[in-house]
Amino acid sequence: MLRINVGCGASPTPGWVNLDNSLSVRIGGLRNRALREAVCRLIGGRSQYARFAHEHGIGFVDVAGPLPYADSTVAVVYSSHMLEHLTRETAGRFLNEAFRVLEDGGIIRLVVPDLGEIVKTYERDQDADHFVGSLKMAYPSGSTRRERLRELVVGFRAHRWMYDAASLTALLTAAGFKDATVLSPGETTIDDPGALDLHEREGGSLYVEAYKAR
Repeated sequence: MLRINVGCGASPTPGWVNLDNSLSVRIGGLRNRALREAVCRLIGGRSQYARFAHEHGIGFVDVAGPLPYADSTVAVVYSSHMLEHLTRETAGRFLNEAFRVLEDGGIIRLVVPDLGEIVKTYERDQDADHFVGSLKMAYPSGSTRRERLRELVVGFRAHRWMYDAASLTALLTAAGFKDATVLSPGETTIDDPGALDLHEREGGSLYVEAYKAR
């Protein structure tokens, strides 16, 4: 039973295939240790993740392109706090690919920051600075040459889109998924999820599952 964790970051799931689209993963996959360490020194703060990815066997995947699996071969697709880093159009393409590779009856589980909760906090506190900051859609440019070079290597790391329950379930439905459902932390329809963290980033996160109809 093939289960993939796409955009696993520093939280790979034992027993699952863990993938990430970070350039740091590509760097971590370099077989030449001297070259790998030289590039790690260049990217500074991301070097720790490059080494982590190498040690934990995290594979690189381009989430803007085809997933490296044949049609109907994957049982579960899981992605936590990755979708918001994609444009809405790219997110739609990723979900189309997830739908393609999932077997009939396969499940997709998505976790994203809950825009609805962020808005509720703003309505309660009326703190515009906190509201805008919590969206994490602004990315300060580096002030030194080294910082700007690191930005070119690492890429844009801020959020590109945000979702509430209605918009995320609509996006899943548009990709062909059925019965998109908002779940509570710890709740899942995945049979035997194993070591999957069903509470990942609990507090401010939105958990949604849907399935590919048989």
